[in-house]
Amino acid sequence: MNGTGDKYRDSNSELKLIAYLIRKDHRLCGEISRDVFSIKAYKMFFDIVSTNRTTFPKDVFKSIVGERVKNVELLNPYLIKLFKIRIDNVSNKNVKIIINKLKKLYAYRFSIEKSDEIVESIEKDDIDKVKKIARQIASMGVTRKRIYTGEYLKDYEKRKAIIKMRMGMSNVGIPTGIKQFDKVSGGLMKGELGILVGESAIGKSIGLENFGLNAWELDFNIAYFSIEMSKDAVGFRADSNLMKLKYIKFRLGQFTNSDLLKWEKGIKKYRETKDNFFEIVSLPRSCNASEIETEMERIQDQYGQKIDLLIVDYLNIMRPNSGGSNPKGWESQVDIAWDLKEIATDFQEEGVAVWTGNQVTDEAEGIGILRKKHIKYGRGIVEASNIIVGLIQTEDNEFEDLIQLQTVKLRDLSKIPVIILRPNFDLMMLNDESIGSATRSLSKTIKQSAKKKARVRKR
Repeated sequence: MNGTGDKYRDSNSELKLIAYLIRKDHRLCGEISRDVFSIKAYKMFFDIVSTNRTTFPKDVFKSIVGERVKNVELLNPYLIKLFKIRIDNVSNKNVKIIINKLKKLYAYRFSIEKSDEIVESIEKDDIDKVKKIARQIASMGVTRKRIYTGEYLKDYEKRKAIIKMRMGMSNVGIPTGIKQFDKVSGGLMKGELGILVGESAIGKSIGLENFGLNAWELDFNIAYFSIEMSKDAVGFRADSNLMKLKYIKFRLGQFTNSDLLKWEKGIKKYRETKDNFFEIVSLPRSCNASEIETEMERIQDQYGQKIDLLIVDYLNIMRPNSGGSNPKGWESQVDIAWDLKEIATDFQEEGVAVWTGNQVTDEAEGIGILRKKHIKYGRGIVEASNIIVGLIQTEDNEFEDLIQLQTVKLRDLSKIPVIILRPNFDLMMLNDESIGSATRSLSKTIKQSAKKKARVRKR
């Protein structure tokens, strides 16, 4: 940074702080973000110490840096300074003074950068962008830590009120549309992180969108974040599902005038009857939970209504709030899960239901029973989540065009028995109950035919 920016940085203070965190006490990492450092090397060093949560000797730290960059020699000047500067006489109190100073300098740098953006947005008459930047500036440096406390016996009346409310509800949570699942689990609960796992192309994204569309039709407010598809692609899937028009028509543009009329009438009907929202947001790969939360606040401001369900498709292509140069590492993946869990518990007073997708290991493909060990990055992600359900399809299932929904984890409750789903991917439906009886009849016919052929072969 040069020009005006040089006035708002202090490289000596940055060096002293990062050296203290790496060599003496890493615990102060929780009080700052990587943004207080204006030097790229120090940002990387901060990512390493904040992720590993430990101090380092010189040789070990240089080895870790070497794993992250192709040419570690380019960083040698910074590494030499890092372990040469004296910090013996630097106290915890001194470091906190340095932290406050660097936070202040970062605030000035950030404000200068955003001032240019806000002026540009005003010139373009982009009021939404202006509001977004204004919120970013207003929330700068604010750490949202919510603490809820209460004495057990005195809180009885509050808990009783919650139960009385639940007694009058057919579903305590937000129904998914899979009746067996909703009956046992109560649906998608606010304050919980749920994960839908499965191998590639089995229907995770369709399942997550189905959860959202079912909730939306029941008048809940949905924020659907797609990180791998465009906003329009998500919208076309919803059109196919709700209007009962084959998705291939949208993909190839093979519409008749009758199809167009059916589509238009369906949209018009929803516009006349729906007051709640299904907001679709497409974010780039490597976005983080903090960016999602910012967009959620914008959505609530826009509609003046609270979000009931957040769907993120999906966590494996995100980046943790803490940064890091290896988002595919298991530590980063676990951090992403905890970042989403924090949104679930803290976004608003009662929390919000958060559901996302996750991959499975190669050995999980085509198996009959899905277990925790089959979940990619499972050790940490299982811990972060409240509920995990998996989609599997054995050879027999594939032959009968069925998918199994298996519960891998359900905190506080026993497992839900395996649920058989009857997908209709022509209409982007994970479970088409309307064809259930027909599928069962077809399945029965196929099995009877197979048995008959077997008897003939025996003869």
